[in-house]
Amino acid sequence: MNLITKILFIILVNVLVLGCTPSPVDEQPSIAVENTTVEAEVQVPPVVEDVVSPPADEPEVEIIPSEPKTRTYTINLIDGGFDIKEVTIKAGDAVEWKNKRLQGSRYPQGLIIGTLRCANVKSHIFQPGDSFLWTFTQPMTCTIVDGIFTTVSMKVIVES
Repeated sequence: MNLITKILFIILVNVLVLGCTPSPVDEQPSIAVENTTVEAEVQVPPVVEDVVSPPADEPEVEIIPSEPKTRTYTINLIDGGFDIKEVTIKAGDAVEWKNKRLQGSRYPQGLIIGTLRCANVKSHIFQPGDSFLWTFTQPMTCTIVDGIFTTVSMKVIVES
């Protein structure tokens, strides 16, 4: 017998021996069950539906939207300075400076600069059509200078 025949013979014997014996998983205990009938009385509680109706005495409530407590004031930058010289606002209100200068004018850019107590109010140079917005949070009087037309100023009076 050559080597291949011996290997095939060993494989065949293993398949016959192992393939014909039951595996432990296939073994299940047998249980004898008698044919019995169990009668039980089941009581089902009745279904109760709760109907909730709104109280008849309750008035209908109308919600009225409140107006915003803060406002935004618009000041235009025109050729030669600001369109108004003074504005009075409340703390929490904002001022928006809009550059309405003509593009072809000698100085079309805008630049807002606050002085003294309002030194934090500073814009970058902004072009016609752009704007700068600042919210004033404390009562004070601010002098605002036009950084392009340096001899022009205005006042923002902030009340409480």
